[in-house]
Amino acid sequence: MVPLPRARPYSIRSISESVEVVEFPVGNDVVKHLSRIDLSWEVFVEGVWQKFAFLELKRPGALKRTEWAPSMSGGQVPVRRSGEKICRQLVKYAYNSGVRYVAACTWDTLVLLKLGGEMNTWCGTEPSPIPAQFQWVENKTEMKRHLYVFLKHALRAFLSEKIGQVIL
Repeated sequence: MVPLPRARPYSIRSISESVEVVEFPVGNDVVKHLSRIDLSWEVFVEGVWQKFAFLELKRPGALKRTEWAPSMSGGQVPVRRSGEKICRQLVKYAYNSGVRYVAACTWDTLVLLKLGGEMNTWCGTEPSPIPAQFQWVENKTEMKRHLYVFLKHALRAFLSEKIGQVIL
């Protein structure tokens, strides 16, 4: 049996309250977006720290299953009411950072999202529903495990997409 090649080690860090300003075109204008990301994870690749996932902290009760349920059924139905506002924030931050793995957390609920589709269609004058894979976790004792697995998948996907490094 031939052993698998070992992946080279990468440095990873978490950053709290990172602030970024990003400009992007909307029609004939250029729009500036300010992002204050609560918690992000970065990997050191080719001499640069690059984000691969982030988490937004929300007040208790802000994540309501009833507002997210229609979109979680597999269709292209958008999240509703205050859930829509949270999703817009997550998508804006994801677009600004070039990240597909985003999460939101309250004391009682953790929502993990892997955003799909083309990033260049996420923002603009006529935003449409963005396909996403999700996990809704309400068991407090399971949240840390789910977040760890989520971050592991996010890092693998990031390294595969950005540098062609496949991590087992």
